[in-house]
Amino acid sequence: MRKVTRETVEAFYNGQEIKRGNSRVERVDVGGFVVYVYRLHGNAIAIYDPYKHSLEISHCNWTTPTTKERLNAILSEGFGYNVIAGLYYITQINFEWFICSGNNCKEWDYFRSFNNPLIGNCGYINDKDLDRGLIYNND
Repeated sequence: MRKVTRETVEAFYNGQEIKRGNSRVERVDVGGFVVYVYRLHGNAIAIYDPYKHSLEISHCNWTTPTTKERLNAILSEGFGYNVIAGLYYITQINFEWFICSGNNCKEWDYFRSFNNPLIGNCGYINDKDLDRGLIYNND
């Protein structure tokens, strides 16, 4: 894991604002509650709500190695290990992104079918959708 990734992901889950190169972590007030936003090149690729203990991720239409590396670090550090299914991770096969748990992989767009909000060009996948799509639904 790159140093910039390690430092920013740690700050992300600890609620500390930080800027390192093209990555930035912000604390954002949403109706009296604070959420943590991880930005890569200005795009909000992850949102963590410490009160609900929930995570939302998006590649914001930037399916680059850097975006994948940051999202994999966010998944593995915060919500990566699930007792039932193992580690959540993102991989790429023939230019298509997949989210996997163990050997069970689903195309990124599969999770978009759960009607998650589209904010700007970013369609978000939340941790509940990962469980629903990869653990409880084996189609």
